[in-house]
Amino acid sequence: MRGRGGRAVAAARFVAVVHALVPVLAGTVGMPYRRLVGWGAVGAAAWSLLYVAIGAVAGAPWRHYGDQMGLAGLAMLGAVLAVVLAVRAARSRAQQLPAHGALPGNRVEPITGGRNERHDTAA
Repeated sequence: MRGRGGRAVAAARFVAVVHALVPVLAGTVGMPYRRLVGWGAVGAAAWSLLYVAIGAVAGAPWRHYGDQMGLAGLAMLGAVLAVVLAVRAARSRAQQLPAHGALPGNRVEPITGGRNERHDTAA
């Protein structure tokens, strides 16, 4: 942040977690307050312009085709949304499973009785 920190402050606007930590990091490295505020304003303006532009681009087809879409089109949109949510939920569950493939709650016992295992036969 010392050398090219201004660009990092502006780019941090697009990543919520990083954006929340920028003031602390800027204070830690001794970035001047005026520089932080200036680049923060540049990042905020860029973010807001991009956000509004995406909304305008996405809204134009809806205004044009929205009334022609009808109930069947809305049902199709709902089905696509349901599939997307189901896939995301399945991926989330798959990532929560342990790496070795055991189901949660099941205990995996180590395999014993191998060739190098020591057996005490003293009685």
